[in-house]
Amino acid sequence: MKIVLHVGHGKTGTSSLQSTLRINADRLAQSGIIYPLPEKRAGHSALLAMFKPHGKRPRIYRKISADRWSNIGKEMHAQIIGASGDILVLSSEYIYMQPEYFQTQLYKYLTKISDDISVHAWIRDPVTYYRSARAQMLQAVGNDSDRMPLMPEKASLNHPRRVQRLRKVWGAQSVQLHPYNKSLMTDGNSVSDFFAKALPEAAGLYLRQVQSNLRPTDPLTDEEERIVRDACKDDYEFLAKEGLEI
Repeated sequence: MKIVLHVGHGKTGTSSLQSTLRINADRLAQSGIIYPLPEKRAGHSALLAMFKPHGKRPRIYRKISADRWSNIGKEMHAQIIGASGDILVLSSEYIYMQPEYFQTQLYKYLTKISDDISVHAWIRDPVTYYRSARAQMLQAVGNDSDRMPLMPEKASLNHPRRVQRLRKVWGAQSVQLHPYNKSLMTDGNSVSDFFAKALPEAAGLYLRQVQSNLRPTDPLTDEEERIVRDACKDDYEFLAKEGLEI
């Protein structure tokens, strides 16, 4: 079985992709492509429940009990082990930011299932990432900026360190980086780009696509953009070195 591991990062169309995979899970399974649905959630943050304690759970699980957290991990494990197909697809934007010990545990676990694993990360530049994250935060609090401090000086995405960690754990040849740039994406969107670059086996299948419902955002002020670029010099140097057109 081949494993396709989509690791984000966040704000690169992950929710749209995961929702598309969820609503097409049955259609994909008919073609031998398995997309687990623990608790019917679109993404696989449940992978964290397999290896991380209750106190380290992501925010989307912040209200659940320790027992339920444990059961989520067990359900995720059962669906992975029980997968019967040619390709297993796993997707969680949380993986990109996880420390080495977690990724090592996940690597050891998945390599017991398959030695054919490809890791895919879509990379976004800090200015547009910050702009999108700011819009999402403001939308969550009703556009009340007083309730949501916006700190462009903390906008660094730590791409060099995080990609280095991915390559160290999963192997440089297994990790594929893709620019989050709609002008370069297949059909101009992240969902089509994923299927073209990470899952070409799904080519020809008619799949319903889910696109983002996040409202368009205002551009950053010149001062905000300057602050973000100053805070993210290492990120921009990394993008240039990797030849990622973003």
